[in-house]
This record gives sequence, structure tokens and C-alpha cells, in this order.
Amino acid sequence: MNAQQHMKLIRQISIQADLFYTEAEDLGKIAHQNNLDRHQLKGLQRIAESAFKVSDVLDYIKIQTGRHEKWRNRKFGPKLLNYIREELKRRRTEVCRVIGLQEKGIEAQQVYLYLIRAFVRQMVAYYEVAPHLP
Repeated sequence: MNAQQHMKLIRQISIQADLFYTEAEDLGKIAHQNNLDRHQLKGLQRIAESAFKVSDVLDYIKIQTGRHEKWRNRKFGPKLLNYIREELKRRRTEVCRVIGLQEKGIEAQQVYLYLIRAFVRQMVAYYEVAPHLP
């Protein structure tokens, strides 16, 4: 990826993050309503920020959903998995098209990870502030 594509990528990720902000807040609200443990969500955020593979993030969500009732309440875990698998994948395709990257390969995977990271950060931020909102 050249410097111009990289700048376009950063811009496109920011645009997408603004577009999915409401959905991230909605899932953050469910996480708060389910009284999820803070360390589990911060763990998800750490995994998302450091992952080299999308499957690392998906596997963490699956494990938490399988182990903890709170992740299954209001279908939080399944909704999060579905959003990442469907909506963020669709957005990855769109970003790749706009900046001229192939939809398969390492660069597309990096775009997908950037989108996941942005979404998870927004979701966790809402979870953190939710107890202080009216």
C-alpha cells in the first residue's frame, strides 16, 4: 500500500466509524444492561487492538459467549459476532473498493481489523460511560 492509499484508508476507516457509531453504542448499552464484567470487555478490546487475525477476535467472543450467561443475555455475544461477520465485512469490502485494494489478501484483512478495532473501542467507551448517563 502506498502513502496515498494509506491516507485514504485512514480517512475511510474514520468515515465508517462515524457511520457505525450508533450500532456500537447500542451494543455497549446491552453490555451495560447485562452487567458484563469490565475486564471481559477490556479483554476484548486488548485482543482487538493486538490481533493479527480476525479469527482471534471472533474466537474470544465465542469463548466468552459460551462461558458466560451475561454474554448470552439479550443475545449480546451473538449480535456482536453477527455484526463483525456481516456488517463490518461488508464495510471492509466497501473501503477496499474505494481505496483500490483487492477484497482478499493481507491488506483487506488489515482493513477488517481496523474496522473491528474502531467498533470495539466505541462499544467499550459507551459501556464505560453508561452508568453515568441519565
